[in-house]
Amino acid sequence: MNKIRITAFLLIFILPFTGCLRTYYPVASRSSAPPTVFNNDEKYEKSVSHLNATYTFGKGEYENENYNLYRLGYLLANTKKHFNFNLEGFAYTGNYKVAGLSNSVDGHKSFYALGSDVNLALNFKINKLKFGLGSNLGLGVEFGEYYNFRKSAENAGLIDRSDQLVFLMLSVFPFVSYQVSETLSFSTQINFGIPGAISPMIQLNGDDYIVWVSWVPQNLSNEKDITERFALGLMVNLDKFISD
Repeated sequence: MNKIRITAFLLIFILPFTGCLRTYYPVASRSSAPPTVFNNDEKYEKSVSHLNATYTFGKGEYENENYNLYRLGYLLANTKKHFNFNLEGFAYTGNYKVAGLSNSVDGHKSFYALGSDVNLALNFKINKLKFGLGSNLGLGVEFGEYYNFRKSAENAGLIDRSDQLVFLMLSVFPFVSYQVSETLSFSTQINFGIPGAISPMIQLNGDDYIVWVSWVPQNLSNEKDITERFALGLMVNLDKFISD
């Protein structure tokens, strides 16, 4: 009898701390970090403006969950001999698929967001090879059906505290860039932090356009899904487009 009482007491004491309920975060926390834009011409004394569009597909917080994210941004890039600066304002939308929680709340939830980020990088150059270290800092707000779901599901006791409206982006990254020609360079960087925990990417940087890809593989023991997160982005140099 005493053993039963002790077991019951331990269960009552321990269960509140086990964190059995799910926790959901803004979709931004699972997306890819933004790439760094390097102007091929380092003599620019003014910022060069870019319009960028990104599509991201990724796995969700839990099994059988996923999301699609469509992002638009306006970016100012300034490149000096040993210093690079990006300032961006962005907006994104998409949907998040909730699965396996409850029939009353499962399904696709739309989301919307607005935000801004700053990207700073120090670099060194040896002939055509440029390398260095940078950091990205940003802030945004995400709302919509997915946010409303997190609030209502928390109030109903289905999930743990998940009603975060404002999200922070903070990451550091090493990078390497190679100048293929006067108008074309190839670079790669790996961001560590938020969003995405890790965001490896490769980037083809032309004077008129920039194309970049980021891919994070799924656990290779899972044969059905090989992708944890995939992002494809395109940027257009607005200054050259307008001047033409």
